[in-house]
Amino acid sequence: MKKLINKKFIIFLKIFSILLFWKTITLLNPSFLPSPGEVFQILFVELNNGNLLHHTFKSLFRVIIGVTLGALTGVSLGLLITRFQPFLDLLNDLILVLKSIPPIAWIPLVILWLGIGEASKIYIIAYASFFPIVLNTILGVKSIDKNLLKMAKSMNLKGFQELKEVIIPGALPSILMGLRIGLGVGWMSLIASEMIGATAGLGYMIEESRLILSIPRVIVGMIIIGILGFLGDKSLQRLEKKLIPWL
Repeated sequence: MKKLINKKFIIFLKIFSILLFWKTITLLNPSFLPSPGEVFQILFVELNNGNLLHHTFKSLFRVIIGVTLGALTGVSLGLLITRFQPFLDLLNDLILVLKSIPPIAWIPLVILWLGIGEASKIYIIAYASFFPIVLNTILGVKSIDKNLLKMAKSMNLKGFQELKEVIIPGALPSILMGLRIGLGVGWMSLIASEMIGATAGLGYMIEESRLILSIPRVIVGMIIIGILGFLGDKSLQRLEKKLIPWL
């Protein structure tokens, strides 16, 4: 009980410190940032009229689908190419080259290939989240204790059995770290994905607010993205503790 009260107090103290610092900046230079009061006023307006929830659910849908696709392809490819050295030699450099291309650079081609519907936005998020996941999967498999692999061979574990009993458990900490990074990158690429002819979403809301010079509304969108990203990362941390409690 005491630990819970201390934890809540620390959270309160952090939020209070941020708001105090924010308010101090607006007092020193009112043109630099809108005050917390202005932002919270817009937040309540957007909540009451349903706009914020609409934009939030649209973005959540795109991020969940995009990161899930990035995770499925990233983990699958990472496990595959580490099991076959020729694939690793062939694809490793290609992955590193493609990783260096920012998601926003793909927008013209993605519009040409997929149009301006949901598929193009989800592709950008999936592309961004794929690389940290596949690279962490490869790193995880490479870091598995060689003695465990020898033991698996001595027990005649092959194929799916070896994958299930040795490879995936051994690489799991690194895979989960890749998922956390991939989720963060997915949220960061959200605005780029929602620049592709979007009519809803937090990225669209921020861009629309910028055009009409509604800076408090821009900050509302940024805060919601930050909170959702934080909650997503915390959820993955809890999953990590359940799946690998020994770490």
